[in-house]
Amino acid sequence: MKKIWTEEVTKDQIDYNNHLRDHVYIDIFNKGLKKFWEKSIKVESANIKTVESHVAYLDQAELKDELTVLMSVLDYNKNEAHIWLVMKKSTGVQIATMEELVRTEKEIEVFSNNEEIKGYVSTDEDYPEEAGKKIEIKRKK
Repeated sequence: MKKIWTEEVTKDQIDYNNHLRDHVYIDIFNKGLKKFWEKSIKVESANIKTVESHVAYLDQAELKDELTVLMSVLDYNKNEAHIWLVMKKSTGVQIATMEELVRTEKEIEVFSNNEEIKGYVSTDEDYPEEAGKKIEIKRKK
């Protein structure tokens, strides 16, 4: 996993409980992704769209917490990428994850010949066990 974004929590991002608002987690993940896409791919020509996204809220962030977004690419082909993002506090505590499937609007070769993407690809050793899980209610047996 590689760092793609760092941001300090500001007052306008905090809710009435003094915790980071739910939508801000997604905003912060997306800021990191946008920066990555702008750096590695001409986003305007590729027109990258999110097809599916899953966010897990694992812990709270509070005012002035420094948050870092890390990214890895779990799989890709010429016009799709399966992305894994992790958000951590400066203490190292993981507070959220986001898994996304992104696709270019047209079937143009965007991901498979991109050296920047290849530098973020997960190996079997660092593939997150949480990836690909479905949302479900766990029933008592």
